[in-house]
Amino acid sequence: GIGMRPLEGLLPPSAVDAMAATIVARGGAVSVRSLPDGSTRPYELNISYIDGLVPADADDATRAAAMVAAHGILLAMAGLPGIYIHSLLGSRSDHAGMAATGRNRSINREKLDVNAICDALDDPATLRHRVFDGIARLLRARASEPALHPDAAQRVIDAGPALFVIERRGADGRRLVAAINVTDTAQSLTLGAPDGWRDILAGEVVPGPDIELPRFAVRWLIDQSTST
Repeated sequence: GIGMRPLEGLLPPSAVDAMAATIVARGGAVSVRSLPDGSTRPYELNISYIDGLVPADADDATRAAAMVAAHGILLAMAGLPGIYIHSLLGSRSDHAGMAATGRNRSINREKLDVNAICDALDDPATLRHRVFDGIARLLRARASEPALHPDAAQRVIDAGPALFVIERRGADGRRLVAAINVTDTAQSLTLGAPDGWRDILAGEVVPGPDIELPRFAVRWLIDQSTST
């Protein structure tokens, strides 16, 4: 489940309730806890992560792009990331499993058939392939980039509600800016760097200062003036 207790004191109850309602609308469930006054509050959202990110009627391309974008945030941050196997494999919510057990958490604990999984991962047209390939690309880039070391310095840049932007700096001063478009529409970000940027995910130079981000795009940008 997606724990809600860490949000206490950060988001007002109305925002938590709105999030819970969104998850229910997308086919999930909400587990609640009882308070001393007899009321209840959400403590866990039960849904596959990929289904929680987009509306229920989203197509697979949108679903996969949003899932990779979410992991683009996770994998750009300091610390050691943990990725649930069903997230890595792009699993959808298992409503039949939840109904069979009567437990909300079963929605994200589908029993997997290894042959079916391998077949799906081998087919570029499948949702599982798109998600796995996208997250694997992020993992490879993170593992090879010193500025994304778990202990590298981190600073969040406020770029408005449509973009998640974070700056990382390696021990050698190498600067990386991770910019993730969290919306289904194109966005633009202005970033200054004397020698421009290099996107380590796309393998291309981005001149700047205006960086274009298509819907749910993930850009991990190296400041070339700090690159050796």
